[in-house]
Amino acid sequence: MKKSGKDIIRNLSENGDDMEYRMMQNRKRYCPICGTQLQYLSLGDYICPECGHKEKDDYGKVREFIEENGPAPSYVIHMATGVPESVINRFVKKGKLEVSDNSPIFFKCEQCGADIKYGRLCPSCANSKVAKLKGYFIEEVGERPKVNEKMRFLGKNRHSEDS
Repeated sequence: MKKSGKDIIRNLSENGDDMEYRMMQNRKRYCPICGTQLQYLSLGDYICPECGHKEKDDYGKVREFIEENGPAPSYVIHMATGVPESVINRFVKKGKLEVSDNSPIFFKCEQCGADIKYGRLCPSCANSKVAKLKGYFIEEVGERPKVNEKMRFLGKNRHSEDS
């Protein structure tokens, strides 16, 4: 994505599902006041169980800015929060944020170049990849047996013994 003041980013994570982001961070945070390990709350927010100090990671800062100010260009978000534009763009590629519908600039599908609001692939390319994967595994997929049937062998009658 080109760096521009015209791209408008808004928060996508109102549902609170940020497990992937927590795993991406995967580092311990400590309270700058008392040194106790901070406890993760949700959506980029942390709290110290000892002294109650609250802190936000990069995603929490961006989310808070968007909630207070509405959609804004990534450069404006960067200037207000100090979060690098590359990190903001990574949030968009991970689906944590999306480009607003009224933006003149969008991300591009990595496969076909179509405009997309978030993620890495447009729905068509994603469906195409899924179809290819289904075809890849077709030789490895077996059929479940029907209830109460015995094993069959090709070229032999199932009830005949040694004919």
